[in-house]
Amino acid sequence: MTSDHLRSFIRAVPFQPFNVRMADERVFHIHHPEFISIFPSNRAAIIHSRDDDTFSVVDILLMTELEVVPPDQNQRVPA
Repeated sequence: MTSDHLRSFIRAVPFQPFNVRMADERVFHIHHPEFISIFPSNRAAIIHSRDDDTFSVVDILLMTELEVVPPDQNQRVPA
């Protein structure tokens, strides 16, 4: 994956939530473009959790897929 591929998903108009799949099989759901940022070096990204104040720093080269989430899967289930 390249930073340009990732940047195109982040800057899409209108924005569509997407999943980032990693080589180690982790999956990060990006609900809004403010939940992800790319380092100036274009080598890594910070992905923030939607539910708490945690975040992960991931290597962009280890991203294996960017997957747009269908609208019906984008809705949160009410508690």
